[in-house]
Amino acid sequence: MCKADYIGDAVPDNDYNLCMYVKKTIDDPDGYDGQPFNRWMSDIEGMHIPVDWSEFV
Repeated sequence: MCKADYIGDAVPDNDYNLCMYVKKTIDDPDGYDGQPFNRWMSDIEGMHIPVDWSEFV
């Protein structure tokens, strides 16, 4: 999501900044356990994209 939505605009285009965005998203003190996954699931369901869970196991 960071690369698709923010790189080059809000986040400068380099690996360090991308990694820091991911770390800060995961460590967000206002967030909760599983928030990035829940956001991803919500986006996937909202776009009606089927998930082949066998690819993740």
